Amino acid sequence: MIVVTGAAGMTCTSLLSRIADRYEFPAIRGIFYLRQPRIKGRNIDYFQADLRDPAQTRRALNDAQTVIISSVVTGGAAFLAKSFWSQVTDNLIMYSNLFRICHEQGVKRIIFVGTASIYQEIDGLIAEKHLDRNMPPNIRHSGIAAVMRFTEDIAAMLHQESGIDIIILRCANIYGPCDRFNPDFSNVVPALIRKAFERQHPFEVWGSPDVVRDLVYVDDIARLLERIIRAPCRGLTVINAGGGEAVTVGEMVGTVLAAAQYLNAEVCYCNDRPVTIRRRELDCSAATQIFGWRPEVSFSEGVAKTYNWWKDNHQRWDR
Repeated sequence: MIVVTGAAGMTCTSLLSRIADRYEFPAIRGIFYLRQPRIKGRNIDYFQADLRDPAQTRRALNDAQTVIISSVVTGGAAFLAKSFWSQVTDNLIMYSNLFRICHEQGVKRIIFVGTASIYQEIDGLIAEKHLDRNMPPNIRHSGIAAVMRFTEDIAAMLHQESGIDIIILRCANIYGPCDRFNPDFSNVVPALIRKAFERQHPFEVWGSPDVVRDLVYVDDIARLLERIIRAPCRGLTVINAGGGEAVTVGEMVGTVLAAAQYLNAEVCYCNDRPVTIRRRELDCSAATQIFGWRPEVSFSEGVAKTYNWWKDNHQRWDR
């Protein structure tokens, strides 16, 4: 059985839509907390659980052979600036429970959807080997980055002790349909899309136009996860998962405004608002070499798809 945590989230919604009713995946259990999952399938059953509770986690992982850990408490720059303890304590408890109980219940394989926020600030392409644990991450990412670094350490110890196969993804900023569009939680792409859709005037952008981001469309991450599930990968494997192209904030703004046909927007860059790092661009060659994966959706195509989804769903989407 494959167990997927964070089943109602953006990434797992895309993944489950790919593997629902597929004969190669006869039994899938999706774990959700509060929000109801959207994908239906004969091979999918859902289980509601608070993964901070060991007893509920044990029931959620019963009979699991492969566990995909995609649940996380996090958000954009605004959330990170004011919610340090939520992202630290809730995630530490949840991940500690999951890894411990995977070990106790004999899970054979863990796929952990982590984040590139664990890296210290690096100028240039970032490969997996460039993580320097003696260097701090960006201060805005300090909470979630500390949790993810610790979780990777726990994963390495678990693999060494039990031999369980573990694949860790260090993901760039994932965006797409079913993203967080609530301004209190949203990352940069859904935040810009919402402002463009609402014809915000002036059009406020947090940070400077020359800030560089690595952005990956959610369906590309789901496709990578599907490849990992199928692959006979052994041991402890760490890979970056990014969009394959560096995009400046200025380019993001232009792309979003074009998708929204809001070409006369008065753009105002606000340097006094919370921002994170100046530059991040991932080297994803390991994912290509090991799993034959490359991102396929360009940023302009991904933004257009995400904008159209928001246009069709904004009246009922409160996330």
